Amino acid sequence: MKMNRRKILDIVLKQANEVFPDLGTVEINAYEHFVDFGASSIDRAVLVDSVIELLSLDLPFLDLIETSNICELVDMVYASYYANSRENID
Repeated sequence: MKMNRRKILDIVLKQANEVFPDLGTVEINAYEHFVDFGASSIDRAVLVDSVIELLSLDLPFLDLIETSNICELVDMVYASYYANSRENID
């Protein structure tokens, strides 16, 4: 499946809504820091782990856990997809 930033964002937001059920219908701003919408470091770890598993990423968990918001997480995931696709082309 070809991935773009929008598809990755949709996946991450869906996972975030599952990981952070207390948010209910609150809209998550992709640039807002995880802690600003009540996510603990454990919540963030669960989100990152679920994204890694769902997308079968070959990325170090610690690299992704360092992200402070959804936008940064999406950018790292997209960069990984792009790098892997370039390696497979060459």
